[in-house]
Amino acid sequence: MILSITLEGGGSEKRTVYLLKYINRNIFEPILCLKEKKGEYLKDIPRHTKLYAIKRRYKLLTLLEMCKVILKEKPDIIFGNNVWGMNTIAIVALKLMFLKRQVKLIMGVGTNPSYF
Repeated sequence: MILSITLEGGGSEKRTVYLLKYINRNIFEPILCLKEKKGEYLKDIPRHTKLYAIKRRYKLLTLLEMCKVILKEKPDIIFGNNVWGMNTIAIVALKLMFLKRQVKLIMGVGTNPSYF
C-alpha cells in the first residue's frame, strides 16, 4: 500500500507512479491511498491498481479513514510518501490499530535541496 496526498507535483509523485507501474504483481497487489484524488499523474496509474481517496478536511478524520482502509486491505507493507505528514499519519494509524500481525512501514524521504 502506498500513501500520498495527491498525484500533482514532482519527484515523489513520479516515483509513486513508477513504483505502481513496475512493481512485481506476482508478489504484490498495488494499492494507492490518496488524501485527494487529483493531480496530473492520475492518468498514469495502472488500471489494475486499487485506488482509495480519503477526502477529509481534518487530519484526525484522515487518520481514522486510513485506519479503515488498512484494516480492510490488510497490507504487509506500507510505503509512506513523505509529503505533508503522510509518514506520521501512517505511523499513528498503525500504532492505534494494535494489529496482531506485523506490517512493515517504509518511509520516503524529502529530496528538496532547500531542506538542507
